[in-house]
Amino acid sequence: MKIVAHTALALALLTSTSAMAADASKNLPLKRVILSTSGLGHFEHEGPVSGNSTVDLPVRLDQVDDILKSLVVLDATGRVSNVTLPGREPLQQAFRDLPFTETDLSSPVALLNALQGAEVKIDGSSKIAGRLLRVVAEDSRMGEETVTRHRVSVMTDSGLQQAVLENIDNIQFTSEKLRTQIREALDAMMDARTRDMRTLSVNLRGDGKRNVGLAYVVETPLWKSAYRMVLPPAGKESLVQGWAVVENMTGGDWNDVEMTLISGNPVTYRQPLYTSYYVSRPELPVSVLGRIMPRKDAGAVGMAEDMEMMDMSSESYGGGSMLKSLRRMDMAESIMPQMAMAPASANFSSIATANKATESTEAATQVLFRFPGTISLKAGYSMMLPFVSRKMPAERLWLYQPDVNADHPLAALRLKNDGDSSLPSGILTLYEQSGKGNATTFVGDADMPILAKGEERMVSFALDSKTTILRDSRQDSLTGDIRISGGVAQIAITSRAETTYTVKAPEGEDRAILIEHPKRSGWNLVAPDPKSAEVTDGFYRIPLKAPAGKSVNLKVVLEKPEMRSLQLLNLSSSDISTYLASFGKESPKARKAFETMASLRRDVDAVDAEIRALSNERDGITRDQERLRDNLESVPEDSDLARRYLATMDSQETRLETIAKAITEQEKAKAKAVAKLKAAIMDMSI
Repeated sequence: MKIVAHTALALALLTSTSAMAADASKNLPLKRVILSTSGLGHFEHEGPVSGNSTVDLPVRLDQVDDILKSLVVLDATGRVSNVTLPGREPLQQAFRDLPFTETDLSSPVALLNALQGAEVKIDGSSKIAGRLLRVVAEDSRMGEETVTRHRVSVMTDSGLQQAVLENIDNIQFTSEKLRTQIREALDAMMDARTRDMRTLSVNLRGDGKRNVGLAYVVETPLWKSAYRMVLPPAGKESLVQGWAVVENMTGGDWNDVEMTLISGNPVTYRQPLYTSYYVSRPELPVSVLGRIMPRKDAGAVGMAEDMEMMDMSSESYGGGSMLKSLRRMDMAESIMPQMAMAPASANFSSIATANKATESTEAATQVLFRFPGTISLKAGYSMMLPFVSRKMPAERLWLYQPDVNADHPLAALRLKNDGDSSLPSGILTLYEQSGKGNATTFVGDADMPILAKGEERMVSFALDSKTTILRDSRQDSLTGDIRISGGVAQIAITSRAETTYTVKAPEGEDRAILIEHPKRSGWNLVAPDPKSAEVTDGFYRIPLKAPAGKSVNLKVVLEKPEMRSLQLLNLSSSDISTYLASFGKESPKARKAFETMASLRRDVDAVDAEIRALSNERDGITRDQERLRDNLESVPEDSDLARRYLATMDSQETRLETIAKAITEQEKAKAKAVAKLKAAIMDMSI
């Protein structure tokens, strides 16, 4: 088995050579982590380098696309040459142009057979130099066991020579190129063992010792915020404490890194920059004599001088100054002062405050929370960090939302952010101090929305089943000004919707209730005074105070003014009656006009009713005649029954003639009635 030992020795030598080459590069330690609620993380590595250097950045395979999209190299005095990394399938590419495959490196026999014709030198019991021909397995019996040996055939200048592979001390390929190929293939196989990792190599050019950095943005678990608030027995200020839940799912430990959290919602994209794409090309047929295929002209886009000036300006834009600006933007110290903690009252003395105040910075589209000092977090671990701890104005009230519960209001808080920065959304766990010794108990959870600086928000945390609310609604319409001309009436109508809320407060407890009444498009709040009501996207919030044990009523009135245009001739008797019922005493002319129109419309309807009756009778006779004709076909022609059928049909024909004349007369009567109605309508003018 000497050949195996020598192969292992050669592999160890190649591996040590690769490790020595890697030592020439440098990994920069992670210094800063910025996590966003958008599900992205901004990471910065920083460290010293000297002269021309290569900085390696090991990354997960699923992060390569994001790093190719966002990587920024920070080097104030040096220059970046290029950034290289293995392809998505580096092992496949490594063997693409080699005279052997990855499988051939699985054993010395497979490798030797793959390299037939290569020049080799064999050292052992016999020395052989020549071109490798073949390695063939041979089985021989040694007692009761079968032993497999391999015979190596080499074509030399003096002829074909053979040696047993297991007895050979050393086989050397004389080609330096082939030895290099084998060594590089083994290096590639070693690197490919970490299939989910890739190493980016950033090649820098510069003089002397200097600090450089790498910054990039990759996908990370979004950080979550969870709040705690204690409601005191009295007063309108409560202690709120916010905790951030962060996770390290990057695959590497965070050791003494600066931590910043961002609450915002930037536009983010993913693009598969690491995937190879090939552009399909049309096949160009072989040209024959006399065939010309000119390129199609797409027109000019400008003068060459102008284009060159544009190219120069684009090349000069940014460069090192842009990288410095990015560094100043990302790594500048916050100018916001630390949030000073107000002395806690006795009610809050048992709640621990944050070790050090977090600095908050309000940007145009996001809020940054910068933690003082550094933190450490192992890969795969989570951590909770307090990012806010202060008192906040909180008014306790009851919010009635009929779409949530039709019978009872919700216990709620009106929170006002009087701090220096916005607060991200998150779950809010509420506690209350009550009873002897101000014992703290859990009262509910709330979904706290984003609370911008200086704004107020309502949060609900429990159902108040001790307070009962009833609703009674009705709707009607009132008619206002009327104008009639040319057979058209313009009527001002006010639709009115009234809802009465009856609130019964519990014994011994007052209630300050906000009634959420739905808004309706085109409708206006008339009562109570609109100045007393808050307006949200879909509701009016109307305050109502209910003394302990008492019932109070609140009437909410919405009105919708509109102008209706009516073609009077098209109104039915029912429509006319509806409008007559809505006319008040202040519209005597309109009432008289509609009464006249109602009388004339009734005359038209009476004629219509007579025509319908005659038509129905005619249709009934027609159906009966079809029955009689069917019966005639089934009885003898000279039978009494046949004569009876014929007599009935004869009388029916006489009746049909009478009906036809009557319908004609009624149609004439209807035309006269309609003409009379139309004339009366056209004469109306109000």
